[in-house]
Amino acid sequence: CMEMRDFGTQILNEFSRHMLATGGSLYFVEKNGLRKMHSLDPGHAPEFLKFPLPEKSIIRSVLESGEPLLIENLSETSRVEPSGWSGYKDGSFLVFPIPGSDGDVTGIITLHSKKKPPFVEQDKEIGTILASYSCETLRAVIAFQKLQQSEKKYRTLFEKSNDAIFVIDKLNGTYLDVNRAAEELTGKSFKELKHQGIEDVLPDILDHDIHQKKELGVVTFHRNDAPDRIARVSILPLDETSVIAIARDITQDLEIEKQLRQSQKMEAIGTLAGGIAHDFNN
Repeated sequence: CMEMRDFGTQILNEFSRHMLATGGSLYFVEKNGLRKMHSLDPGHAPEFLKFPLPEKSIIRSVLESGEPLLIENLSETSRVEPSGWSGYKDGSFLVFPIPGSDGDVTGIITLHSKKKPPFVEQDKEIGTILASYSCETLRAVIAFQKLQQSEKKYRTLFEKSNDAIFVIDKLNGTYLDVNRAAEELTGKSFKELKHQGIEDVLPDILDHDIHQKKELGVVTFHRNDAPDRIARVSILPLDETSVIAIARDITQDLEIEKQLRQSQKMEAIGTLAGGIAHDFNN
């Protein structure tokens, strides 16, 4: 997502500035591999590194150990394999794990430099401190991202519900939010409802305590532009300052029930009339 990529760009640029790196990437750990968030030298690092990584790869070593790694001269290290781009064969190399809240590695930062002087132990120590700070920032970004996802799911369920939903202020009975079904049930837009109190749209509720979770029963919604609608309403506490009223429109159900009773009544009359005719003939 955009927030994670923005975070990746900022943190990798910060590492690069302190270490004077000419290349490098930031990857986040996913279930099946590593996903690139940002790269200092676009076009080199792969977008995705699939698990399992090569057995002798530097990144795999850091993932398994959870410890940063410094290689002062890649050309003198013959026992490693590239995890992605094969161009990292000389120069110095630094890799930092970003630990998550559960202790697992959630990200990997790689830095590469072909310039002199090469990376040294002091760069590794500074990078470890930065990685620790990055961990806290990453947790905040992930928490914000989850909050956004939760809000999006809530809005989708809220708007797509066939039941009318009213979010009501406990203190003054005003409408804080309503969904599309509520607008259709009342015949009023949210803009109109915001300027009205609960007594203007749900007058039958006034005899009940909206602070308690309860089934209010059948409520009539009086509309100016169309016939009244009848709904079964329930009240649910939302938080300390608001409640949710959920109204299921049963107008059509009641009409069908009425027609069914009328049909049954006519059938009974027909049966009675048939019986009387039979007796009369006899």
